[in-house]
Amino acid sequence: GKAKRLTKDHTPASPGERFRIESSGGMVAAFPDEPPPEISGKGRVFVADQMFPGLAVSRAFGDLVAKTVGVIAEPECVDYTVTGKEVLIVGSDGVWDVLSNEEAVQICMQHY
Repeated sequence: GKAKRLTKDHTPASPGERFRIESSGGMVAAFPDEPPPEISGKGRVFVADQMFPGLAVSRAFGDLVAKTVGVIAEPECVDYTVTGKEVLIVGSDGVWDVLSNEEAVQICMQHY
């Protein structure tokens, strides 16, 4: 099947997410042993000039420190009607960091 991406990744380094974090007094950077966000395209959320909390996502719930520096729990919602021989794959970065959209569809279609 053909993959159709319905949402975008919400990484701390993506422009809109980074703007919100920095406008809230946060900082997008990386731990010393990681590539910088400008290279990885990901980054982590920190309190400005501190090395905590180091959250690798810009949208989450339950991290009260990260919430003070722009991490939000608001999901991105998209309306899409699944028709015919289609599958809807709901996955997090644990999936998308290791599989392409096409690979995920191929795996699902083997079991459809």
